[in-house]
Amino acid sequence: MTGRGRSPNDKDELATVVRLAEALSPTRPYPEVGVSLAANLLIGLPLAVFDRIGDAIRGWRRQSSIA
Repeated sequence: MTGRGRSPNDKDELATVVRLAEALSPTRPYPEVGVSLAANLLIGLPLAVFDRIGDAIRGWRRQSSIA
């Protein structure tokens, strides 16, 4: 056991869950969604996809204007 009673395997599993949550989360805040679990589950993933598409387009535009 290391640190507060957690095994290294527990920490690896927690790190995996955190990375998954980050990958599925929107990249911008949406306060209008509120703090409702149901609203976040229902709207969170589509907003995350929308954000990541927008981020990719903005990155592509920046690269195009630099070249």
